[in-house]
Amino acid sequence: MHNVTCGARNSVEYCPAMLTIILKYGLRPGLFDGAQDHHSFMQLLRVPKASENLEAATVGHWLKAEGDDVSAGDQVIELLTDKADFVMEAEEAGKLRRITAAEKSTVPVGYILGVIAQPDDDLPDIDAENDALMREFKLRSSSAAAQPQPGTAPAPDARPARKQSFAARKVPATPAARRAAKQHNVDLSEVAAGLNKKGVLSADDVEEYVRQQA
Repeated sequence: MHNVTCGARNSVEYCPAMLTIILKYGLRPGLFDGAQDHHSFMQLLRVPKASENLEAATVGHWLKAEGDDVSAGDQVIELLTDKADFVMEAEEAGKLRRITAAEKSTVPVGYILGVIAQPDDDLPDIDAENDALMREFKLRSSSAAAQPQPGTAPAPDARPARKQSFAARKVPATPAARRAAKQHNVDLSEVAAGLNKKGVLSADDVEEYVRQQA
């Protein structure tokens, strides 16, 4: 660690040399006030963009509990993706001060899963950022689910198939008309009444009735 002497007022405000060291080593300016020489480290455990198409990851297991001490290189959390599974490690020693994602939860890329810091460090407010990421992720997921996949047929009519009533079976109709009625889930007696037709129903009659009901 560098030793810097800047006169009676030993602070960043009066000592440009201290500011140079802070920017180089990532230290907190306030730690120099009062001639302290203490290294501070904070790691935000974000879901990384491990591949170009990766949108989200699922938390497999937390390998450390909230409040546990961690050393540099310790495995902290296991993440599961469609492509591969991997673990995130602590970059330096500290304490796992906060966990924000439960096991088996799915979160988007960039989501802050937890915070490793020193015991006396003030933690940043990460909830607003995480909430915004989750809203965007859910919106994208809903939009993707609503769009039909390429090469797939539209979903069939979910209505249960109707059996032709006794009256429908007595309605004179061509075989094609009966197939069309079954396909469109309509009763031939209703077709005859809707079109006010007394003769033999054709497939075109069924199609005309369906268009009128649309």
